[in-house]
Amino acid sequence: MFELYFLPVTLILLIPLVSSKELMDFNAAPRLFVLSIVVLLVAVFNLLKQKKQTCSFRFVKLGVFPVIILYIVWSLISLIPAMNPGAGAFDVVKSTLTAGLLIYFVDYIKTQKNSLNVLVKSIIISTIVATNIGVYQYINNVPGKSGEALYMALYEVKGLMAHKNQFAISLLLMLPFVIYGVVVLKRWWKGVAAYSLLMILIDITIVQTRSVWVAVIFFALSVLILIPLFYLNKNLKGFLIKNKKAIGITAGAIVIFSVVTLIFVQQSGSFSLLKEQASSTFSTKSANAQHRIKMWNASLQLFEDNPWLGVGAGNWKIAVIPYYHLNFGSKYQNWLRPHNDYIWVLTEKGIVGLLLFLTIFGFIVYYGFKILFSEKDKNRLLLTILMLSGIIGYMFASFFTFPLERINHQIYLALMMAVIIALYGKPDGAVGKTTLYRVINILVLIISLFAVYYAYTYVKSEYYVRKLYIANETGNQKKVIKYCDKAYSVFTNTDYNNVPIKMFRGLAQMKLNNLNQAYSDLKWAYNNFPYQTAVLNNLGIVAAQLGKKEEALSYFRQSLFLFPHYEKTLANLVIAYYQQKQYDKAYLALLNQDTRKPNKQYKDFKKGLEKLINTRKSRDTKRQQSQ
Repeated sequence: MFELYFLPVTLILLIPLVSSKELMDFNAAPRLFVLSIVVLLVAVFNLLKQKKQTCSFRFVKLGVFPVIILYIVWSLISLIPAMNPGAGAFDVVKSTLTAGLLIYFVDYIKTQKNSLNVLVKSIIISTIVATNIGVYQYINNVPGKSGEALYMALYEVKGLMAHKNQFAISLLLMLPFVIYGVVVLKRWWKGVAAYSLLMILIDITIVQTRSVWVAVIFFALSVLILIPLFYLNKNLKGFLIKNKKAIGITAGAIVIFSVVTLIFVQQSGSFSLLKEQASSTFSTKSANAQHRIKMWNASLQLFEDNPWLGVGAGNWKIAVIPYYHLNFGSKYQNWLRPHNDYIWVLTEKGIVGLLLFLTIFGFIVYYGFKILFSEKDKNRLLLTILMLSGIIGYMFASFFTFPLERINHQIYLALMMAVIIALYGKPDGAVGKTTLYRVINILVLIISLFAVYYAYTYVKSEYYVRKLYIANETGNQKKVIKYCDKAYSVFTNTDYNNVPIKMFRGLAQMKLNNLNQAYSDLKWAYNNFPYQTAVLNNLGIVAAQLGKKEEALSYFRQSLFLFPHYEKTLANLVIAYYQQKQYDKAYLALLNQDTRKPNKQYKDFKKGLEKLINTRKSRDTKRQQSQ
């Protein structure tokens, strides 16, 4: 009983509910922490249980598993030349846990009777909870809004996720299992599955995430192509006739969905925005699409300079900054992700990393089609078609967003892959525990122990970063230093907004006039994050105060190279040049400031510099005449 329900209850029902508003990112760290504990407990249970017969894990000899291991190893190798190796810990830990989870999911499906029914029912329950929360959020935030306020109100519709787009992706990944439930489940569960399907379609529509709309279209196309194709070969006609009641329920749910959604959206006042979003789904001219294209161009330029190892797992957000001004001009950018998982993997892990990443999906698709060409069981055929189509939908969504980062999405991806691997692999038969079985569980145990430590460190860091933000707002510099020390670790050295934690410590030391310590903290932040303009600007200020004039000028110039119109750095550069009596350069830096919103000293500085420059010119002219 424990084995049958533990994974569905913890991973499908519990993890989506795990969240904390005490953290900067409510979901990522706590869900990784729970996932690491779940994987650890399964490893311990497998090693302790005393069974005469058990699964031997022979399926790990399938080609996909060595590729997954190579991908994780390559991710580690990519950190060798990385600017900030600690920033890659989340990616490597998440990938490794997901690989362990994939093994345990396959084992669960192959060895536990009724495992698929339990999984599907758990997903249906989770779907109902998430979608009803989404509708509640919509009702409480959207009606009565218009224009920009309406657009921003939609971002409050996020279900159990941190963002509406990730909420929509989570619904996309639940969709294949819910449809399978509509067809296969009996009695009242069939009606519950139909209701959850209706709610998924309503929520995906009202959230208005265009990348998920595209993914749903390709999911539906895949289903519509594969079912007739393999119906011709496998005589699915009888199966479809036999299940005409389920098909009728699904068709009825779609009709009800269309009517209810139309009325719901019209009454809430967001119909015009829905039409606008729908009409621009495949357009590249919208502001959102243009921003993504520019970001992808910057990322590809980064890849061209780092084609083999990439810049290191987790380091895209650090390394891409110098490429922004080539694509966005002087407008400041601080993207945390490239909104394209393939480009993300390519830039961080190089061409080899991307090929390994794609090969994993290639193996799964291959296994899926092998099942379709050989399987006789109708339910297994339908399940394979839905899992394949779900993975295809995931892959299309990955072109425009970042499901690779989110714990929920990786759990569902691992589950879809596990279903296909379990159906493809030959039965292990009744065998005793093997060395392979023990070795894999011991390795997963060791990895998950580190994962628990890392995830706890991550949660702790997020908690204290939030506290240091509050302390910084209230001006309590000693508490800022205290919370920085608690938040910082080698694995958690930047905050959610891509700012080095040491920078906050350095700023606090500056305000307490501890200039040498401030310089040390900011120098550390610079060495690990050399492209953060705020770090460069403040390091320049401290260097100038410590008499390191040329060094200060160097930091200011670096900051302006990255962000040419950063007003604070321009103002500091004016002062630095002025102190070195380089009045011409100070004047040029002053002219680069935004004259529409000048600081209070702008006019005085301008007049003073003009007077000094004219006086110097007059003196030089007289000197030349006297000669």
